Amino acid sequence: MKGEQIGNISSGGLLQYTMSVPKRVSVVLLSFLCFLILFGFRTVFTMVMVYVIIDNDSDDVTFVECNLNGTAYDLHLDWSVATSQYFNTAYFVGYVITQVPGGFLALRFSPTKILGGSIFLSGSCFLVLAFLMPYSTMIVFAIRFIQGLAEGMCQPALSAILSAWAPVSERAGIVGFSYSGVYLSTTLASVVTGVATCYISWNAGLLIYGTLGVVLSIIWLCTIYETPEQHPRLSEKERRVYEEEGANMQKASAVKAKSIPWKGIFTSLPVWALLLANVTRSWVFATMVTEIPQYFADVFALSVATIGFLTSIPPILMSVFIVLSGILMDKLIKKKKISTTAGRKLSLLVGFGPEAVIVIAVGFVKNYTAAIILLIIAEGLAGFGIAGQGELHGLPG
Repeated sequence: MKGEQIGNISSGGLLQYTMSVPKRVSVVLLSFLCFLILFGFRTVFTMVMVYVIIDNDSDDVTFVECNLNGTAYDLHLDWSVATSQYFNTAYFVGYVITQVPGGFLALRFSPTKILGGSIFLSGSCFLVLAFLMPYSTMIVFAIRFIQGLAEGMCQPALSAILSAWAPVSERAGIVGFSYSGVYLSTTLASVVTGVATCYISWNAGLLIYGTLGVVLSIIWLCTIYETPEQHPRLSEKERRVYEEEGANMQKASAVKAKSIPWKGIFTSLPVWALLLANVTRSWVFATMVTEIPQYFADVFALSVATIGFLTSIPPILMSVFIVLSGILMDKLIKKKKISTTAGRKLSLLVGFGPEAVIVIAVGFVKNYTAAIILLIIAEGLAGFGIAGQGELHGLPG
C-alpha cells in the first residue's frame, strides 16, 4: 500500500512537472530534431554515393578497412562522380522550385501539416531508395527530385512555426538552438552513415534515416500546434508571455494567403539583400555537404568511415558557436549595447566573410589534416553568422 502510494505520488509529481514545462520547449526541441534529420538526408545520400562509386580498398588507417567488401551487403556501381552530381542537381532543382510555393502553402494551410507531411514523404523516399538504387539511375534521379520538392517546403513551414512560438526576448536563442540542428546534422549523419555503410550494409544509412524521418513526422503531427493560441494545454503563465512578447500570428487560411503583399516583396531592397545573402551562404553550405566528402575520397583516397569521422568535426564547433552567439547577441541587444540591426549585420560579417576565404584556401592544401583544420576554423567562424541570419530571414521583427 505504501509503495503504491509512493508510486502514485511520483506519477502525479511527474505529470505536474511535465505540465509545468513551457510548451515552447517541446516546439523548439522537435524543431531542432526536424532540422537534424531533414538536413541529414543530404549528407546520408552523399556518403552512400561516395561508398558505392569509389574503390573502398583504401590505405588510410584511421578506421579498420570496410569489412563489407565482396559480401552480399556490399555494392559497387559502375557510375561516375558526374552521375552523382546529376542526382544532386535533381534534388536542388526540386528544392528551389518549392521554396516560394512552400511559404504560400504554409500560410494557406497548416505549416505543421506541411512540415510533417514533407518529412514523411522524404523519409519514405529514402526507404524506397534503399532497395531500388542498384536498378536504375533514372529511379534515383526521380526520387531525389521528389525529395527536393518535399524538403523545399520544410524550411518556410518551420520558420512560420518558430515565428509564432518565439517570444521577442528569446528569439535569437530559440532560432539559434533550432537552426543548430541544420549544421549538427552533418556531424550525426556523417558518423552514422560512414560507420553503418562500412560495417553493416551499403544501404544501412538510408534505412536508418528513412525510418527516423517517418517516425519523427508522426510525432510532430501528433504533438505540435501551429500557434500558442491553438494549444489546448498552454499555461496561464506562458499565455501571458505571448500576450506581451508574442508575434500574434494568425492561423493559416485562404484570407491570410491572399493578403501576401507580392509587389512589396519583389520591390523591397532588404528582401533582395537577404536573398543574396541566403543564396551565397546556401551555396557554401551545399558545397560542404555534397562536395567535401567526395573531395576527401578523390584527393586523399580515404575510406567512407574515415570521411564520415573527419567531416563530422567542423559542424560541432559551428553548432556551439550558433547557440552562444545567439545568446550573446540577445544580451547585447537587451542591454542596449547594440541595435538589433547592427547586431545581425555584425554576426553575418564576422561569420561568413572569413569562412569564404578559408574554404578557398582548402583547395590548395596537400594533406587531409591541414584540410580538416581549415574546415574546423571556417565552420566555427560561420557559427557567428548563423543565428543572425536565421533571425533576419526566418522570423519577423
